[in-house]
Amino acid sequence: MNTMTKILIAVTIVTAVLSVPVVATAGNLTEADKAHLIFMRSEEKLARDVYLTLAEIYPNQPVFLSIATKAEQTHTDKMLDMLIKFKIEDPEPSTEPDNLPPENQIGVFENYYFAEYFTYKFEGLISTASRGELEALNVGALIEELDMSDINYCNAAFYEYYPKELPPYPDCGGLSATEIRSLINSLGNLLAGSANHLCAFISQIGPIMVEKCYKAQYLGQQEVWDIINAQCIEFIGYICTPPAE
Repeated sequence: MNTMTKILIAVTIVTAVLSVPVVATAGNLTEADKAHLIFMRSEEKLARDVYLTLAEIYPNQPVFLSIATKAEQTHTDKMLDMLIKFKIEDPEPSTEPDNLPPENQIGVFENYYFAEYFTYKFEGLISTASRGELEALNVGALIEELDMSDINYCNAAFYEYYPKELPPYPDCGGLSATEIRSLINSLGNLLAGSANHLCAFISQIGPIMVEKCYKAQYLGQQEVWDIINAQCIEFIGYICTPPAE
């Protein structure tokens, strides 16, 4: 099942379960569910912190600040809500809900399992994005592609850093694996949000490119093409045509 199909399914599921009361504790979660929540709390912080940093570097490009403050802060908070709901220790305790971080906390990760991974990712993304505005916008698109993959599946980093045994990669956590309806709801909302953010970055990348088209950086080219075709078809001309099967 490709990512676009999962997005459409996620939106349908979210609509269906919004009115269903869900009561759950940590005992209902699989080990993979727990690992995924702990990971995604920091991944949403990663996106927010990268975009806040790029908003400072490129103040004339409003897409970074808009997504960081209006969406990624909410996504970071939503993962905290799920951690609290399931009585899991917050891996980013200095990241307060509803508050943008002070400068000295941007890019600082406390995650008791994945801090090394996210610190490395943050530094690498900022290094690439600092080369120019187009590179920065492409970093934004890359983050959203990565986020969509990690919302659906477990990240390979789980096997390097998570201390407990997990099911085989990649269907070992996330929307592809969980059976907890409140998680399906929350992750589905994150997935749809990331698709919208990818549209926002593509809308800014397209006009800057000269006789080029956007190539998928993490997802498959067909997946990215399908997402743009479904979510924001007005920008489909900016996407490279998927290779024939």
